Amino acid sequence: MKSDETIYHGILLLGPFNCLALRISEAILKPLCHRLSMPILTYESDGYAVPPVFLRQVEVHIQQVLDAFDASGLARSGRGGSPSVEAEDSFVQRIEV
Repeated sequence: MKSDETIYHGILLLGPFNCLALRISEAILKPLCHRLSMPILTYESDGYAVPPVFLRQVEVHIQQVLDAFDASGLARSGRGGSPSVEAEDSFVQRIEV
C-alpha cells in the first residue's frame, strides 16, 4: 500500500494492557490526529470481554470517521468510493476509503 494513494479519516488503536508499543504509537499519533482534526480512539484490552460503554465509543468513533469522510469532499467527487473495512489479521481492522 502506498501512503500517497491512501487517505485516512480516523484511527483506532487496539492493544494489550500495558503494552509499550501501543503507548508509543499513541504518543506519536494522538498529537498528529489532534492537529489534523482526525478522530482517534485507543483501547487497551486486559483479556476480558469488551465493556458495552467502549462498544458505544467505537460506534461514535466510526460515525466521526464517516462524517470526516463526507466532509473531505471525496464522497461527493466519487474519487473515494464508499469506505470499506479491511481485516488484515484477527486483531487489526482498517477502514479504507
